[in-house]
Amino acid sequence: MRSFLSKTRRYNLVVLFAILSLVTVEIPVQHFVDLGRFQHYAIAVGLFAFGYVAQTIFSWKELSRWARFTYLITALFFGSMGMVFYYNPWLDFKMRLPSPEREATRSFIIYSYMTMSVIMGGIWLKLAHEESKEKQQLFAENSD
Repeated sequence: MRSFLSKTRRYNLVVLFAILSLVTVEIPVQHFVDLGRFQHYAIAVGLFAFGYVAQTIFSWKELSRWARFTYLITALFFGSMGMVFYYNPWLDFKMRLPSPEREATRSFIIYSYMTMSVIMGGIWLKLAHEESKEKQQLFAENSD
């Protein structure tokens, strides 16, 4: 168990906050506080984003520059998604019939996040490539 935790230490807080966000989704907060469904989801997504920020802070010295950048970009992505959901509860299709202006805004938000997720995927691929190169160099140095 200890070796598993040491191998995954760069992701421990992210996993912890992911579990917390899943628990938050399952707790029926709307029974106690006046929140819309998307606002409830926004709290969970915000917790997940905070996990990346916390992991970056606590692992700063052992993370490469690309890893720091990737974690912070991921936190920014999910944090902004949480903010958009929290401050725009009308995005929920079940709320009421949207006006044409809100429908256009909803489409813009969807396409923006789709584009950002593709860019973020590319950044994660770049991180994986950089870490793979580092491991190959380390392996080559150790085998000599």
